[in-house]
Amino acid sequence: MSAKELTQLIQRIHKCELHAVRDSPSINSAQQLMRKLTRPIGETARLIEENIQLAKQHKQNILNNPLSKLPQRLQQKNGEVKRFDFTRTVLYR
Repeated sequence: MSAKELTQLIQRIHKCELHAVRDSPSINSAQQLMRKLTRPIGETARLIEENIQLAKQHKQNILNNPLSKLPQRLQQKNGEVKRFDFTRTVLYR
């Protein structure tokens, strides 16, 4: 580094505004945040794994039971079909 470059660097540093170091995030606070997040992340991972296992169990239950028993296990709503002699607009809410 030449003397000219060093002078330019010092002038540039001198022009910079000061900032409060305490307002800057520190490595320590980042480590504390990571420690705090470890538990929620682990809990979320456990719940995801539990849901995957439950989905596999439900899939096995469906595959192992004959289709004839399936309607008995599913909730159903029965409707009545009415035929009209003319067209009718039906609005749903």
